[in-house]
Amino acid sequence: MGGGPVLILLFSLMSAWAGQPAKAPIHLDFEASSREYERALRAQTQNIRFSQVEKASEDTDVENIVAIGKRNLDWLKHINEHREKPLSFTVPGSLGGIPITAPKKYSGRLTIEAFQTLSATLLPEMTEVLINGKSFTDAAPEPVDEYLKLGNQIDKIYQTAIRWQMMQPWLSWYARNRQNDIRGYYFLKDIKDLQTQLVGWATLPADKKASYKEWMLSECFNTTANENTCLRDFTRAETKNDLWSFHQSYVSKAKSTFEELYDLQSARRDVSWDKSTNTARIAIQPQSTPELADFLTLNLQDEWKWVQAGWRLLVDFTASARVQVLWQPGITPHVNGLGGDLVYMDSNAPLTEWDVQWTIRHEFGHVLGFPDCYVEFYDTNDKAMVNYQIDITDLMCSRAGKLQERHFVDMKKNYGPRP
Repeated sequence: MGGGPVLILLFSLMSAWAGQPAKAPIHLDFEASSREYERALRAQTQNIRFSQVEKASEDTDVENIVAIGKRNLDWLKHINEHREKPLSFTVPGSLGGIPITAPKKYSGRLTIEAFQTLSATLLPEMTEVLINGKSFTDAAPEPVDEYLKLGNQIDKIYQTAIRWQMMQPWLSWYARNRQNDIRGYYFLKDIKDLQTQLVGWATLPADKKASYKEWMLSECFNTTANENTCLRDFTRAETKNDLWSFHQSYVSKAKSTFEELYDLQSARRDVSWDKSTNTARIAIQPQSTPELADFLTLNLQDEWKWVQAGWRLLVDFTASARVQVLWQPGITPHVNGLGGDLVYMDSNAPLTEWDVQWTIRHEFGHVLGFPDCYVEFYDTNDKAMVNYQIDITDLMCSRAGKLQERHFVDMKKNYGPRP
């Protein structure tokens, strides 16, 4: 892959996008499927004007990876048309999330490098079909398990390449979003003897100093959004052996930034709570078919419960309800804001798929006022995007997650009976 600059179509922002959006312009969780990524990219390009400009070879290589990734999925579909039992690159429960302790970093360069490394390990038949353009075979390459493993790895790189393409018009926005990187506060908040350690800074091991410095600078950045200012003030505090005061100066803002990404932010007025039965209730406008109504009832009531406390959320279908679940073909599922009333779901998506079931459970969390608890920003130093999920076991952070006790506690605090 490679070559000199070529003349191709490049995204350019419409004049309507001149102002910066208040929330993340790309609303697509990190574990979306490839088909979801494809739909999202198509939707974005419909809102983008095209202009002819000269583009670097790196961008062309990423586009080639996207083409190969699509061919990978199309070949799998072709193979399955000739099989009684279909093959799949993914299996239920295979999602591992992107933990805050191991963030994902990606860019055009990193995506190209990952694909080049992987391409050297492909089965010969995969190289011929996917890279050299040979016609699809009706049977999967042998050994099939190895084909599926490698196909899944190609698929993941494909998703990353699409995400990188989608980010291109918004890199300046995501650079500013680095101010919401809460890793510093997250790691420091549970260190019980932090004050003692900071007062005794000179005696700390070098590796611990390096970690604490990085985290405290992160807390500072949550407030100032200025690396140079933070580094200057840190150096002064270190010289004076006053790093506890430095930490105290910025921890409040860092804490509030964390809470805005994690805690219930926008309580509704149409959630009732029956103390005698320990249940909450919310009304939704009736669905067009019994199948859709059953889908909502089953998934929402199955997820939004906390068995340890004997609590559950019940759904009622009422014509006068504020909440509507709207089904539209090809749409990226979303809610019109925290505490919003409109839930948009893709009517083309099969209701039997776990991804679809997880999506309605997650999106309804937004209706109840919970934000997405994941972070994504552009690191201008590394020229790469960085993302992570605050808690990979949490429904609002990851597709690998479920409802946690903190959701029940927050629900009770905001919607439960007053003392």
